[in-house]
Parts: sequence; structure tokens; C-alpha cells
Amino acid sequence: AGGAFLNALGAGGVLRPGTPAAGATFTVVGYGAFGSMANDIQPGDGQRRVASSGFMFLQPRWLFLNQNAALGNGGTAEGDSGGPVYWVDPGSGEATLVSLTSRGDAVGVATGTTDRVDTAEALDFVRDVIERVGAGEFDE
Repeated sequence: AGGAFLNALGAGGVLRPGTPAAGATFTVVGYGAFGSMANDIQPGDGQRRVASSGFMFLQPRWLFLNQNAALGNGGTAEGDSGGPVYWVDPGSGEATLVSLTSRGDAVGVATGTTDRVDTAEALDFVRDVIERVGAGEFDE
């Protein structure tokens, strides 16, 4: 079924809202705007930045992340769209790609909206592109 990985984490009680310590920790990566407060946001400078976000809630196509710095969270902002979002296994430290940043909020301090990549639709798209690349469709 679509969304098997994140749905299984949720069913196993791993996804709990709050701070990264309270539930699942997600690592977000981006190249967009940066700063620690709304009035401190700077335009992107091409540097790769990494932050940890806590779980907020899950929908069939979306994973929402808590970016509230007062709760120990960081997150994505303008210009970070398409960046990877990883779930980090607390036991092994292994990172698993679970979604892509769709919309960091304008100032990177509230909610991170991400597109899940564990859905049937996303996995079918990736398989199709891999097959097309393997067949040389994109060769020059």
C-alpha cells in the first residue's frame, strides 16, 4: 500500500508530535534562505544547510514537520523546495529518505510541508525514470 514506510512508523508509535526528542527526528537539507528569527532571514547564498525538525502530522501525500525553534526544531524556508528530508533511526543513526521539501514556510520557523516519497505514486514515478534512463532515453 502507498505510504508504507511512514505509515508503519506511525503505527509503531514512532511518530509523535513535539520536539525532536519527543518523537521522530527528521533531518532537512536545503540551499535557500536562512536565519534564526523572522526578522533575521537572509537570502540564500548557495551554501548547504542542515536542520532537525520534529514530527507534526502525516497525511496520505504529505509529511508536516515542526520547525518551531522554541521547541528545539529547525527547518526549511524559501528556496529549499526539492531538498531531501530524512528520518533518522534513533537506534542505528541510519538516515532514510522519506520526503522532499515542498514548501518551507516563508521564514522557516513554523511548519515544513514535504511531499512523501514512500507512496505508490512516487515510487512508480522513480521506477519509470530509472527504466527510461537505463533505456538511454535521455542520452544526447
